[in-house]
Amino acid sequence: AENWGMYIISIFTMLVSFVWFVFWFYTANGVFFHDMAADASSSQGEGHGGSKNSDNYDDAEQGMQWGLFFLLLVSLYWTSTVLLNVVRVTTAGVVGTWCFVPEEAGGCCSSAVVSSFFRSITYSFGSICFGSLLEAVITALRVLAENAKNRARQDDDECASILYCVLE
Repeated sequence: AENWGMYIISIFTMLVSFVWFVFWFYTANGVFFHDMAADASSSQGEGHGGSKNSDNYDDAEQGMQWGLFFLLLVSLYWTSTVLLNVVRVTTAGVVGTWCFVPEEAGGCCSSAVVSSFFRSITYSFGSICFGSLLEAVITALRVLAENAKNRARQDDDECASILYCVLE
């Protein structure tokens, strides 16, 4: 509780995360409402007439929506994980400094806090971003697989349910 600088950094990254989430939510809603409005207008217009090409068009469009949903999820998870890991690396740097040079790690916004935060957003930032990207992609794939498994259960598709259980 001596080092209030870590609290300041944590609160700052939490505020940045909140702003990012609001922006992401606004963007995701705009993308999906735009897609729904386009679907509604195409179904009210001349339409595709129920031909075989219309089924292929709908499958391609649904695949594109899933791809867009995947990219949006990756962006959400990636950004929030990067911010979380910046705080983790900064905390690890402050704790390391406190272990070896305790006088530098005392007090609010001490040199240990400032230098650890600087290192985490400069020298270590590439490693933080790459590790966070790997974690975000895996998390987004897991969410999509879970969503597909739930849809298969709702549609009573036992074969797909078994496949998704094996994927888990």
